[in-house]
Amino acid sequence: MKKDFTLTERAMHVTHCDNIGNNVRDMKENIFTNKVFSRFTFHFSRKSAAFTLAEVLITLGIIGVVAAMTLPTLINETQRKQDGVKIKKFYSIMQQAIIMSERDNGSAADWLQPAAIRDEDGKIVDYNQAATLEIFNQYLAPYIKTVQKQQNTSPMVTFADGSTIDMTKGNCIDIIFDLNGSKQPNSFGRDQFDFLLCDSNYNERYLGKDKYFGPHSQATLTQQGRDTALQTCKTNPDTCGVLLLIDNFEFKKDYPHRR
Repeated sequence: MKKDFTLTERAMHVTHCDNIGNNVRDMKENIFTNKVFSRFTFHFSRKSAAFTLAEVLITLGIIGVVAAMTLPTLINETQRKQDGVKIKKFYSIMQQAIIMSERDNGSAADWLQPAAIRDEDGKIVDYNQAATLEIFNQYLAPYIKTVQKQQNTSPMVTFADGSTIDMTKGNCIDIIFDLNGSKQPNSFGRDQFDFLLCDSNYNERYLGKDKYFGPHSQATLTQQGRDTALQTCKTNPDTCGVLLLIDNFEFKKDYPHRR
């Protein structure tokens, strides 16, 4: 038998049903609102994190400008370091060759005979290149590892790294070291450096006491110091080997000549 509800119970039942309905509607609204907000924020965040084509192109352009400004400097610095290594290697090769040759042939102080031919006033009229060739073949060639030797009027030697030496005779034998062989600029202080091999008649004048090989004008410029060597290198590039010797064959930032 159905039980009849009192007015109070019916009122409570209706109120309860209304509350349930309100809760269901609130849940649906919240779900819808959260979905909409969630989708909106995801879409907004993804869009704000991306770069436009214009922004990418501008960035690449800036990188290109910076690279164009800095790359030449970096390349030049790398080249100067490599050049310094080449000259230092050549200097070491020559020193070792002279030491080994002196063991077999006696002191370098006596190697450079016969000397260049002079007139009555002492002026050189014939550098006697034949003698230079003889000196090279006897005292140096057996002790220097090279790729190629050309022996026409004067010795010309090519090393494995592409550098060369060319020899001519005056008071001493000038040994012209060229960083890149016959390639340009072929200019003293830039890719060519003058070294001397002197006997006992001229070694103290050009190189110093008991020194028979070294850069041109080593005797005076090393005594006068780096500042003098730097200024002399600017005006007389054939002496720049002394500045490099003082600087341990490094091309410092104030080195006055560029390749």
